Amino acid sequence: MSDSSIAPAKRQRAYTKRSKSGCRTCRLRRIKCDEFPGACKRCTSTGRQCDGYELCKASHKPLYSTVASTPRFSAPGILAALTPEERRGFGFFQQCTVPTLAGFYDSILWEQLSLQIGHAEPAVCHAAIALSAVHCCVHARRRESVIPRARTESRQWQQFAFEQLGRSFQQLQKRHKSQDPQFTVTVLLCCLLFVASEFTLGNYANAFRHLRSGLNILRDQQTRVVSRSDVPLEPSLVQTFMHLDAQAACFGFDGPILAQDDATLDDPGFSLEQRNSIYWTVAALRQNLETIAGAVVRFCRWQTTRPYDDTAAKRMNRLLCCLTRFLQVITNIGHRPGRVLTQKEHRGLKLLTLEAHALRNALLAIPLSAGRLQFHEFTDDFEVMLSLVTEIQQGEESSPEHLPQISLDIGVIPPLYSIARRAGDSGQRWRAIRLLQSYPHQEGPWNANALAQFSIESMPTEEWSVAEGVENALGHVVAAAVQRHSSIGSTSYESCVTNTLDQCCIPRPFGSRECRSNDQLM
Repeated sequence: MSDSSIAPAKRQRAYTKRSKSGCRTCRLRRIKCDEFPGACKRCTSTGRQCDGYELCKASHKPLYSTVASTPRFSAPGILAALTPEERRGFGFFQQCTVPTLAGFYDSILWEQLSLQIGHAEPAVCHAAIALSAVHCCVHARRRESVIPRARTESRQWQQFAFEQLGRSFQQLQKRHKSQDPQFTVTVLLCCLLFVASEFTLGNYANAFRHLRSGLNILRDQQTRVVSRSDVPLEPSLVQTFMHLDAQAACFGFDGPILAQDDATLDDPGFSLEQRNSIYWTVAALRQNLETIAGAVVRFCRWQTTRPYDDTAAKRMNRLLCCLTRFLQVITNIGHRPGRVLTQKEHRGLKLLTLEAHALRNALLAIPLSAGRLQFHEFTDDFEVMLSLVTEIQQGEESSPEHLPQISLDIGVIPPLYSIARRAGDSGQRWRAIRLLQSYPHQEGPWNANALAQFSIESMPTEEWSVAEGVENALGHVVAAAVQRHSSIGSTSYESCVTNTLDQCCIPRPFGSRECRSNDQLM
């Protein structure tokens, strides 16, 4: 056999373990990184932007490993740019964080839009990963009292979240001059994810700053839509910003920023009687109530700087009539023969009923004169609201582990806080505090634990004997929540709520100095 017939042996490369400590840019380019502190010289010397180095991953894997599988990305470029840890983070967002963001209702924004854009836009993807890390940070904080290393884990999760937020900002800055019409949606969705992350971490100044920026962008976009130079955005995205706009106004910020016309309340198409209750859906009722709620917020803020006159009386009566009709429609839906509601729809109707009662009480609490507000008259309404919250929290599928922990929607916290601060009956106030403590979670800017603590601190000393009775009856140590400072973030939540009390909306503690006329909202 000739030598030429012998095939030459293939040369095998020596196996070397791929480095995991280089910068992200060099790893993506598959070249050796010099790992120079700050930014590697391999990138900077060639005019490239060094995307930095990875954090230690070991502490993150136990939580992210609970995700069933790594998500399949429709855009290969994003998949190639993400690390395995980031892919697990997006999987956690998709399977664990999105259901809690959707809250008590079905949500096109979170269940569809956020995932679709997150698969295609790196900025949204990194912002979603950041929120998933914040979600894990919340779980770690709740274990700090029983697991010593949980405090370290929560700090590492927070550091990982901040890193992902930074990467999201970098991606947005790269495209800030983009003419792509989809870029506005990308920016607004990132803004909502930033707001949710900052609220949950307790960084309220940053959260409201992000929210104001997003509202200004949306307002400019709506102006372009009116002039027909732009197309309308996804309604669920706009509705979420309008909802947060009203909540920011409750916390003393100027607004609402987005233009709304109360004349829509008089539109025949808005009238609840125009449609048979069998055709109403929970989503349609919720949108209807959002319109009324925005009008109530604007009226209460408008009334704080003006005397109560005939014009104010007419506006108030119109809003009260809208709320009365709304409650009648919900009652008819619940008793309509042939209308079968799911468990989630039943819970949604109870939440809408609770919010409608709270809005009605906010209107009725506006003093007709300069006298002191008398909340004893609301005892029956407060009892109805407490019963509704109890039913919501004790439903078949509503144990605390099944209820949303992070949400931008308003559920039970503002009505409970209103009762805890307003009720003339001390038993009702302590029941509201107990319900806040039994379900520690975040609803937009409202934190259940911190508000329960703040309500306890505002109690008159003579009512602590009542608190002891509540502890014995319910088996819950109320005094355990009495700490001077909240540990929910770098920004003091107590100071944020104090500013709210001083500036506008939340009524002062029952038994304190006379309530100002602008202490109206939930």
